[in-house]
Amino acid sequence: MINIGKNLKDYREKSNLTQQQVADAIGVSKGAIGHWENNVRSVNLVIIERLAKLYSTSASSLIGDENYKIKTSENVNLLDKIILDLANEGYFQDDKGFEDLDKSHKQILIGALNSHIKKILNK
Repeated sequence: MINIGKNLKDYREKSNLTQQQVADAIGVSKGAIGHWENNVRSVNLVIIERLAKLYSTSASSLIGDENYKIKTSENVNLLDKIILDLANEGYFQDDKGFEDLDKSHKQILIGALNSHIKKILNK
């Protein structure tokens, strides 16, 4: 099982940064960093992207799964790109997730999911 919290802490320590320095750099509280590193709270996609940029790595490396499809490069597949774009627009910031989306964004995401599911099942 992937321990994202441990990975976050390892990257922070390898970068010789304190929790406060990381918090200031990505615009969150020091407490949030501690919660993520201790797996008390889960990290959203926007934060993963900010941390990956701060540590000059990919999101997949940061979470410890090189096979994970969320990348910071141009290799992002369509579904990941849509999710990241929505996250960058401010969606998925709280526990509501999908419920936050307006009708048109839900339709886009559902279409991408359907396409992705068909692609997986045809392999």
